[in-house]
Amino acid sequence: MRYIPFVAWFVCLAALILCLVSFNAGIDGDAIENCAVLTFNTSSLGVNEYYNSSTPELSENISSLLPPGVTHPVSLTHYLGVKDWYSMHYVRTCSGFFAVSSSNPSLLTTKKINITCTTQSAGYTFILNDVLRKGLNPSVQVLATDIPGSRYNTRPWYSMWQVGQVTGISAWIAIPFTWAGTRRLNGYCVLWSFLSYMFFNINAGLVTRQIFSARSQLGTSVVPYPLGFLGLTWSTCVAMFIVFVSMLMEWHFQLWTFKDDKITLYRKPKYCSWHLMNLFSKLKEVHETQTRDKE
Repeated sequence: MRYIPFVAWFVCLAALILCLVSFNAGIDGDAIENCAVLTFNTSSLGVNEYYNSSTPELSENISSLLPPGVTHPVSLTHYLGVKDWYSMHYVRTCSGFFAVSSSNPSLLTTKKINITCTTQSAGYTFILNDVLRKGLNPSVQVLATDIPGSRYNTRPWYSMWQVGQVTGISAWIAIPFTWAGTRRLNGYCVLWSFLSYMFFNINAGLVTRQIFSARSQLGTSVVPYPLGFLGLTWSTCVAMFIVFVSMLMEWHFQLWTFKDDKITLYRKPKYCSWHLMNLFSKLKEVHETQTRDKE
């Protein structure tokens, strides 16, 4: 029984589902918001300046924005005009606040509330301090300069993701036809699955590099480790690699048969090799190999 096309088809479907989940994270503040590419924690913005006596003017400006009776707020962002956190996704950005701990009202939890998302154009560029500067009250806009103005360009890894998805879908559609397909169709499946794996891998490498660069520049307290997104991204790469290897094996087996003959059993002929250079043997050599194997 030939199981390889079935295994490859289901694994390819799993890979496409994983990449779509990571792509759709952040739609209207959905449950998978934690799978954002990058999340910036700005809940402590202005706290040091508020309690720092060395910057009296800025401290007074911040105090003037607080309502009467509020002297030790958990976070100042609500009064400053910005959010506790901002996140980046493939084609949207989200923002919101952190919930206050029920057991200790002076602490914030990691639970995200009041989430709002904005759709962005494909390949958009995100600059955190520009976003903060637009939201901050004019009297405290200087706080935005405390955060490095790094540009996070999504175009390179978004393009790689798109190509990987298209080639992955092509492989997923073609794999079922390899049961009784031609050698050329099997070859195309190998090519599509390989290209999908390569582009998904390049995408994962580029975005992982950007994540670690942001954590190095802004600090781990500002940029939490995006375990959910990285898990989805690299799992997609592993799944597509399994598809590629599976279809390469299937192609090997079909190349060892006569043209238009079905593969009835997975068995490497005695005089055949797994080496890639032997994939393009002439039909006469294949016939001789099969004759010897029967003997």
